Amino acid sequence: MKKLRKVILILLILSIAGTMIFFSFEENQKWFVRYLDSFSNKEKQVVENAYIPGDGISYINGRYLAWNGEEMSVSDESGKILWERTFLMDDPKLDIRDNLIGIYDRISGEAMVFNFNGEILAQIEEESPIFSFKPSKNGHIVHIKEEGRQVLKIYERNGEHRDNLIFTKGYPIDYSLEEDSTMVTVLDLQNKAINTKLIKYNGDGEQELYSINDRIIIKVASMAKGKLIVADTGIYMQKNDDIVWGRDFPLLKDVLLDGNEIYVIYGDNLRILDDQGSTLKQETFGMDYSNLHTHGKFIILAGDKDILVLLHTEPVASYSFESTIVDIQSQFNDLVVTTENGVNIMRIEDKEKEIEEEKQ
Repeated sequence: MKKLRKVILILLILSIAGTMIFFSFEENQKWFVRYLDSFSNKEKQVVENAYIPGDGISYINGRYLAWNGEEMSVSDESGKILWERTFLMDDPKLDIRDNLIGIYDRISGEAMVFNFNGEILAQIEEESPIFSFKPSKNGHIVHIKEEGRQVLKIYERNGEHRDNLIFTKGYPIDYSLEEDSTMVTVLDLQNKAINTKLIKYNGDGEQELYSINDRIIIKVASMAKGKLIVADTGIYMQKNDDIVWGRDFPLLKDVLLDGNEIYVIYGDNLRILDDQGSTLKQETFGMDYSNLHTHGKFIILAGDKDILVLLHTEPVASYSFESTIVDIQSQFNDLVVTTENGVNIMRIEDKEKEIEEEKQ
């Protein structure tokens, strides 16, 4: 009897270990999700749960931020104003990221960072006009021009100055703060030719990660097979410092990664590729979609006023808004679509389920 229990225990342990190993691979996880989805009706619908009218409104994790270029107010979901503030600036700009609110004056060089409780986290005063200001959980970046040079000034989260990155040649066109480094995309014009580089700055100095001629690097993303470089006219897979494959796309609009699948919108076309660069699916729409977003297991294609919902590369729902789409975010189960006239809180649900509820 003891031997039987021991055998059963060993088999149970091996079964659990095998299951954990099986689901440690992303492809097996995606297969299991698709298997579960096969038991439900694939036809979905986009349902509006709430709509908040108004210009210049943003919705972040249950808080509504209203901004008219001078006055800012933050309200809860009931409409109660939690805090408000007036900014006397000549050319104010707003930047929201990482649940932080950045306000800066391009002319005076003043910048401030708030959280959604209205607390001031950082105050920055520059002597030069600000081109752009990016607040983040890892610190803040101010882009200015000083003595004829492009300068990225790095600040701690509390506003304490950390470092300067000075560019005498080339122009920083994109930048972000990681936990232990700063990533900068630099545009350089040499002998009337375009060259873009992605450079990593940290305590060990600078390291050039990627360099492409006659292309502008938009972003770089990690995949199991290497690094996917997205440029203005195509995508390229790099492995061990070599470009192993590339695909050119005229009128490239957006690129999104979903596991090992690469979604590309160009012109009025959508192409889905695997990590080897092979085409899995290609479709041409009568609708002009320009952006891609992830929302749980769904892929969202967004146009001027329309969205198309894909589930495992197949269209399952669509929705049209009355005004132009400004921004789309995924916040828990909500798909938050901000338009020129307000904020729409949406859910993607089974169409069959909705019909049954209406009958009841």
